[in-house]
Amino acid sequence: MAILMIVITFFMNGAFAQRNNPEHFRYQILVTDPTTSTVTKESFQNIPSLVYALHFSDLQKVGRTLEIKTDWEKPFFTAWAHQENSTHYSLNFWGGLARIPGMNDEGQALIACHELGHVLGGEPRIKIKEFLWSSAEGQSDYFATGICLKRYFTLQHKIKKLTIPKDIPEVSFTLCRTSYADELDFLICLNSSKAINAFKNVLIHLGQYPESLEIDTPSQDQVRVTMFDSYPEKQCRIDTLFQGSLCSEKSFPCLKNQVGSRPACWYHQ
Repeated sequence: MAILMIVITFFMNGAFAQRNNPEHFRYQILVTDPTTSTVTKESFQNIPSLVYALHFSDLQKVGRTLEIKTDWEKPFFTAWAHQENSTHYSLNFWGGLARIPGMNDEGQALIACHELGHVLGGEPRIKIKEFLWSSAEGQSDYFATGICLKRYFTLQHKIKKLTIPKDIPEVSFTLCRTSYADELDFLICLNSSKAINAFKNVLIHLGQYPESLEIDTPSQDQVRVTMFDSYPEKQCRIDTLFQGSLCSEKSFPCLKNQVGSRPACWYHQ
């Protein structure tokens, strides 16, 4: 069965290259290339496995098994979910994606959560025959911050108490505090914004030109039909991730007109 490159596959010309980096930096980042990413080989390998472990019981409930495949040496910007057979799936990660400038462990966790979202995210699903098993791209983004990252950061807090991250937009403080009275939930929401900022750097790096993608500049687009089989545009993905972080797990998915509901730029309700 053909592999669906779920998050990002990039082997084409036209990517935005940062200055003072080798020419191939546009298309791949070697282990030996300098980068501002703080993801290490160890965290690259461990984070997807941790995300899997946090959702093991959920996978059992739906009768699905999962394996994690990582390749730190691979320089290309790729992560994907794959159906191995009717009940067995794999999440696959190549190291080049983790080495994109501006990436961090929080961003790596978000990407792992997005891939898991294709297996556990629920409706709406892709309507292409070969991929009916998979949640749509927008839904996988929404699951990533609405369910998965909350569990990840809850565990991280037990290991080392979460703190307020730097360089978080004011809207994150305002809406995270409005959504969550509990201090830990508030900190998890803020750290989700940190993860979203890292993922924003990935989207910008892969674009042909530098772009402005911000949590506090949401898309004004409204679709007439839910996007089942394609990616929402980049700002819409940032919006979806942020809204997921504002929707508590017990309320997931949040309903229309609620804070934390799926954005109209990809989801029609």
